[in-house]
Amino acid sequence: MEGVYLERPAPALTRLDAAIARLTALGHTEEAESLTSLAARLRDED
Repeated sequence: MEGVYLERPAPALTRLDAAIARLTALGHTEEAESLTSLAARLRDED
């Protein structure tokens, strides 16, 4: 991930969490897994 997301991880994580919840609710678990992994990496960098 590049750009402003690296400088402002909190807003990016908020949007990622919302996207993960929506994808999961719609039954798109595989897509949600990749976003969950990305969110975990951003949290680890904080």
